[in-house]
Amino acid sequence: MGDSRVVRVSDTELATVSEAAGVTPSFADRVLTAALELGVVVPSPEQQALFAEPRTKAAPKTTWLTPYGEDWEKALGGTFPYKIAAKALKPLVDKWGGDTVRLHLRTYLVMHRGPRAQFCSIVKFAQTFGQWEPGTQIQGQRGHEESLAADYERRQSAKRDDRRPSQGAGSPPRRQLVGPKVEPGEV
Repeated sequence: MGDSRVVRVSDTELATVSEAAGVTPSFADRVLTAALELGVVVPSPEQQALFAEPRTKAAPKTTWLTPYGEDWEKALGGTFPYKIAAKALKPLVDKWGGDTVRLHLRTYLVMHRGPRAQFCSIVKFAQTFGQWEPGTQIQGQRGHEESLAADYERRQSAKRDDRRPSQGAGSPPRRQLVGPKVEPGEV
């Protein structure tokens, strides 16, 4: 298990060693010394770690990336990839300035909300930075609601077309039923 030897250190010995090392004995040192003098078993550091209070997470540091991360998390939820973003955004910030890059990022985030959020990538944003000028409509892009409505209409139209027999050029002619004509009520 561990070392069963107990070393007893008196307060004067502890003070002498501490003075020689240039430190003052801490409260923990005094408690440990007292426990040793009383013959109390002192748990090993590994055992102490099992019962230690969980460390509280330190408050996140504010860096130059913090505003970008806040925008990202507010728009999409989830977590912002700070390490990847630092590498991708640093050249843009150096060239265009932080405010310009942040405005472009906000445009990117607005255009990728909803179902398209899964395709968001800070690296892709950096690669296509010029496309995200605030206030411009991206070619081929529509608002989310408009694109859903257009997709629905296109699918409905395709279903209707699939139900109708085709009479376009190159299509085989419709088959006509051959047989005597039967009037209603004759059967």
